[in-house]
Amino acid sequence: MTITWRSIREQREEFWSSSPVYRAIYERLSKQGYHIIGVLGAVKRCHWTREAIIRHRFCYKCLWYGIESH
Repeated sequence: MTITWRSIREQREEFWSSSPVYRAIYERLSKQGYHIIGVLGAVKRCHWTREAIIRHRFCYKCLWYGIESH
């Protein structure tokens, strides 16, 4: 049995649509800028990660302390 991206996406959509509560959680997380990964994961990218990559602007941790946080 091979696993395809289509089957994974269908399982994820089926899970998040299975209950009004899950749907509300999904919509709230998406609105707040989280990316849903699978069924159990959500990630929110730091604003400064994008700024560092695109505009070469860094957060205070990198500028003042030399800590790369992205």
